[in-house]
Amino acid sequence: MNNSNEQHKKILLFIEDNPLLLKAYQEAFEKENIEVLLAYDGETGITMVKEKKPKVVVLDLSLHGTNGLEVLKNIKSSPETKDTAVIIFTASDDKNDIDEAMKLGADKFLIKSDNSFSEVFDIVLEHFNMLECN
Repeated sequence: MNNSNEQHKKILLFIEDNPLLLKAYQEAFEKENIEVLLAYDGETGITMVKEKKPKVVVLDLSLHGTNGLEVLKNIKSSPETKDTAVIIFTASDDKNDIDEAMKLGADKFLIKSDNSFSEVFDIVLEHFNMLECN
């Protein structure tokens, strides 16, 4: 019975090294009854995806240690995490990064300077809603 509850829990993992950005999003999503987990580097993010099984991951590409593309590759190549929705949210507008992320299975690619706080918030909520419908 408890397992069923765990599967329907709304868990969001932010893998991002900017603590101010993380705090703002954490507060906003928690008001929507979404549990927000935070990882400040790629290695921690990979571990948290495997252990906590978030439904949605918001991933920066520029991380200390393991970069975001490696984290994405790890998430999407593992049978237990391949269905996790991954939204890339990064400062990079490099076409090669965008192409590589989409090829590796990113669900969305958002450039920080092109997307407002509320746009990113709405896109993440939309992904939770799509997952609930499936």
